[in-house]
Amino acid sequence: MCHYVAMKAFTALLLLTSSVSLADMAPKAIFGPDNRTALDSYAYPFGAVVRLVNTEGGHCSGSLIGRDLVLTNSHCMIEESGSAKKSIQATIHGLPGYSPKVAVSSFISGTRDYKDEPRFDWALARLKEPIGDVVGWFRLANAAKVGSGFTLAGFSGDFKRGEVAGVHAGCSLKGPLGGLGVMMHDCDMTKGASGSSIWKIENKLAYIHALNSAQLGKDDEHDHWSEEASNLSVPVETFLDQAKQELAASISYDAGLVICNTRDKKDKFAFGFYNASLSVSKGWVSIAANECAQVKLPKPVAKGSESYRIYSYAKEHDINGEFSREYCTGGFFPFEKNEGDCSNSKIKMFTSIGNTKPGHIIRIDL
Repeated sequence: MCHYVAMKAFTALLLLTSSVSLADMAPKAIFGPDNRTALDSYAYPFGAVVRLVNTEGGHCSGSLIGRDLVLTNSHCMIEESGSAKKSIQATIHGLPGYSPKVAVSSFISGTRDYKDEPRFDWALARLKEPIGDVVGWFRLANAAKVGSGFTLAGFSGDFKRGEVAGVHAGCSLKGPLGGLGVMMHDCDMTKGASGSSIWKIENKLAYIHALNSAQLGKDDEHDHWSEEASNLSVPVETFLDQAKQELAASISYDAGLVICNTRDKKDKFAFGFYNASLSVSKGWVSIAANECAQVKLPKPVAKGSESYRIYSYAKEHDINGEFSREYCTGGFFPFEKNEGDCSNSKIKMFTSIGNTKPGHIIRIDL
């Protein structure tokens, strides 16, 4: 793990609890009526909303900003003592039947002293699997903009026990707080929503402008927002360069398939891959009713540069009226067959949000 050393220290007016756990840094702060609604959509970008769980207790929120990179707060990854939290898992909101838990393998943080350096209360966590290939990810704006029409989706502890994200759509970034390097906002949230992104849709993509981090003020609920009672956030330009470096890091993953059993009964599936020079099979994979599973491609297929036809077989039921269904992989880039000849097929990623790098995952509903 590496640590980005903050060069400027200063004192911030933050309301912090005496014993800091994953969900402690952002206390309850509701302005006027509680505008949060339950996250029940799997449409982009909501599938890329992340719940970070410390296996020793507590949770935070986060957002996928790359195929395997999560943006969250430094205090979500680091103990009050300055030591790194030992075991953190990420659960994505995901897709129907597909909300995997993936361990955090490493992270970098803006500071280990988030009490005195609130502007650097950001962290970038690397996951062990590129789950962003399935659900897509948020983009980063070039700079935070003051204004309305923003959205925050976070796992507030008081909202459905922190197990379902609360979404406040239509909240605002209010501007900087003095010279402290943080921005005020009025998005409703409570403990557990630390690490939530404040974002806006632009040209069909979700751009993060700021990172929810803490509260200014002593009360849990307020009749209205004011500069004396506000929620705080880290503007995107604070961590943008570091995020770009992490996103550019080259990490290789085996290509794979996300197979979804859309029937109301558990079933087993097998897969065959073939072209003119090679034929290889993948054994039976058991998948529960209305659930999904990630299936790695056989090494000759994943590492090769040729195209393959893919046949899938179900043990207990027909697949679209047949016991097999044909797909094409096109070397490193998996895509569904949509023409009579695999060589003429167009790349069709499941989300259409991700880029076309080796190791992408296609979702197949069976």
